[in-house]
Amino acid sequence: MASIGNVDDPVAFGRTDNDEHETYYIGKHPIWDEGTELLVVSWKAPIATAFYSATAANPNGLERKRQFNMDRNSILDFADIIFGDLSEQLRPLLEEAGGSSVVGWVETY
Repeated sequence: MASIGNVDDPVAFGRTDNDEHETYYIGKHPIWDEGTELLVVSWKAPIATAFYSATAANPNGLERKRQFNMDRNSILDFADIIFGDLSEQLRPLLEEAGGSSVVGWVETY
């Protein structure tokens, strides 16, 4: 058990929702359930690459990126970056308000 961290370490620090309607939770270590379904992917896994590299200009297939603010293994809050359609819909409004570009929409909860 020591190889995957302490009991109080966050299980996941982020989440991605891709344009194929798949959701992946990103953590330090992969975690499977009893039926061998992957619940959390390692941040080192190729599927987690988009979590680090997605931008509004190139979302790398993501519709949403969520980052958790954690205290031990409890989520205090989280922030979403929503790529794609929402950014495009907001672009005219932001340009009207004097903004020149959209890098993504961020919602904090």
